[in-house]
Amino acid sequence: LQGQRFGTSLGGGTDLDGNGRPDLLVGVDDGGPGGPGFVQAFAGENGALLFTVTGDNANDRFGTSVAAVGDGDGDGKEEFVVGAPFHSPAGTSVRG
Repeated sequence: LQGQRFGTSLGGGTDLDGNGRPDLLVGVDDGGPGGPGFVQAFAGENGALLFTVTGDNANDRFGTSVAAVGDGDGDGKEEFVVGAPFHSPAGTSVRG
């Protein structure tokens, strides 16, 4: 869509749909006019959209970075992390 920054970040090498094949994460840190950033996961097997995770706020730049982290919590499912460098928890103005 016009105004979106599709592909701001890319990540892969993790199996998000459990089929044994690595999938692709695509970050969009600007969802267009007034829209928050988001991350989409695509199946490595056929390119199908698996899911979309959307940031909280239009200006937090959710999707600036994405990275696979493996099974971080031991539940048998692969996880990933998403960067949102301007996210402001609880409305504070301090960023770390």
